[in-house]
Amino acid sequence: MATRKSRPEIGAVREAANWSPSSWQSRPHEQQPVYPDAAELERALKQLHELPPLVTSWEILSLKNLLADAAEGRRFLLQGGDCAESFDDCTSPLISNRLKVMLQMSLVLVHGMKLPIVRVGRFAGQYAKPRSTDNETRGDISLPSYRGDLVNAPAFDAASRRPDPQRLIKGHAHSAMTMNFVRALIDGGFADLRQWGWFNLSTHFPWIGMRTAALDGAHVEYFRGIRNPIAVKIGPSVTPDQLMRLVDVLDPDDEPGRLTLIHRMGAAKVESALPPLLAAIKAAGRKPLFCCDPMHGNTETLGNGFKTRRFQNIRDELDRAFDIHAAAGTRLGGVHLELTGENVTECMGGARDITETDLTRAYKSTVDPRLNYEQSLELAMLIVRKRGGVPVAV
Repeated sequence: MATRKSRPEIGAVREAANWSPSSWQSRPHEQQPVYPDAAELERALKQLHELPPLVTSWEILSLKNLLADAAEGRRFLLQGGDCAESFDDCTSPLISNRLKVMLQMSLVLVHGMKLPIVRVGRFAGQYAKPRSTDNETRGDISLPSYRGDLVNAPAFDAASRRPDPQRLIKGHAHSAMTMNFVRALIDGGFADLRQWGWFNLSTHFPWIGMRTAALDGAHVEYFRGIRNPIAVKIGPSVTPDQLMRLVDVLDPDDEPGRLTLIHRMGAAKVESALPPLLAAIKAAGRKPLFCCDPMHGNTETLGNGFKTRRFQNIRDELDRAFDIHAAAGTRLGGVHLELTGENVTECMGGARDITETDLTRAYKSTVDPRLNYEQSLELAMLIVRKRGGVPVAV
């Protein structure tokens, strides 16, 4: 990862004590692939370090300001994209379609909610995924789990599943091509590096999942020192005490736009699991940006082996999250979705009432099921209604 330092910024907060860009390396490492050739990995990392960054500190700090506005109710965050990208999907039609659905969803939201929309694409680098187990077993054969194209390939054979350091270089190249095309499509501007501090210039907005959020772990140690806005995924097993200790480490100064808490409880647990966490945050006087991920807590595997999500459960969790925040006196300031502009059949339900039988027709995801075009816009209409706006015909 490209972590680089730039010149001081006026009024910037002091650097975290006893932190350095490499201090995370002495902490326990979770969700890491095992590369069979350490020297090959070192060569790839050295090459990666010399490549240009994918984003700039100027862009990162601009996003932080926008997220601070969202936390105060002046904007609304729309974050979406694929669960896992593949190198083969780095094509202009797929990229433009993915961007198109984000733009059209934001059009619905901005007209209905009368608020500016902050669009954060979950693409141009979703090439690595955490897995529940290090190995996958089929019959008598056990191989390393597929951890995304950045690490290995999905085909179930020894050559494909071997963690390959050269994929790190290939991932950087595909991310750069995607970012360049997206910037061209939205006519992005140039930036400079006049800001202060350490930035991860591989991305604007990194986040930590609860599987890697241990206070003494490498991920938390790394994240606490970088100046990017950061997010943490919060599941139903998290206690208020755990959450507050994590917040204190990652955002000790309660910096506007610094921390986003993405809660993903599941429709069946959101009403019991979310209120205690909101109460703890409010009692401490903290003002993070709260974002609802109604996807990951509602994943299930059917008898036919397909992993899916029921659209009704996704709707229910998002609907209840708005109500829970209103009752708690906090603000739900964003939504985090896995979606695609393609006409896939991966999540059941929605306007076309996709059934279990329909899943075989157009199931393309290699990891998690995504909302299709119609389901995405249907959720946008729900958000508008919950925020008191007027739905817009599209």
